[in-house]
Amino acid sequence: MKKFFVILSMAILPMVALTSCNNDGDDDINYGAIVASDYTVDITVKVGEAPAVTLEDKSIKITRVSDKTAKVKVTGIEWVMDPDQPAVPVTLDEFTVNLSGTESNVAIAFDSKVNANVGGTAMPDLGLKVNAGKVTGKKTLSLPLTLTVSADIVVEITAAGDKVTGAQ
Repeated sequence: MKKFFVILSMAILPMVALTSCNNDGDDDINYGAIVASDYTVDITVKVGEAPAVTLEDKSIKITRVSDKTAKVKVTGIEWVMDPDQPAVPVTLDEFTVNLSGTESNVAIAFDSKVNANVGGTAMPDLGLKVNAGKVTGKKTLSLPLTLTVSADIVVEITAAGDKVTGAQ
């Protein structure tokens, strides 16, 4: 009988020992649900050497696509290339970002092309990069963007704010 238990334990031990215990924890986090919301943000826009312009109480909507992706819609961007001229309205098409991190610090990443409308002119395939974007504490958004219009025109956009009260 003792021999039976020894053989049985030798058969079971490798199965238990080789069972994967690797769970980083991030597989179970629904980042999309954490970041999905409407945000009220202040947006700072800097075009080249022109002075930065801050636009207050603008809106960013983030919609869950999956646990690890979300769509971002930024509205209310304007930029000033010449202080003696009126601001130019800019509309970016909605873009899909990748999400990772922890529940309390969700990283937002994007580095690809986006279509835009600048002052009524369609501008397809502009380079857009999210520079270390994040949602912290499940409510505070920081979304620094670099929009490359041409080799001569690079627009730095920084949006920062909180989820709208009562939003998801």
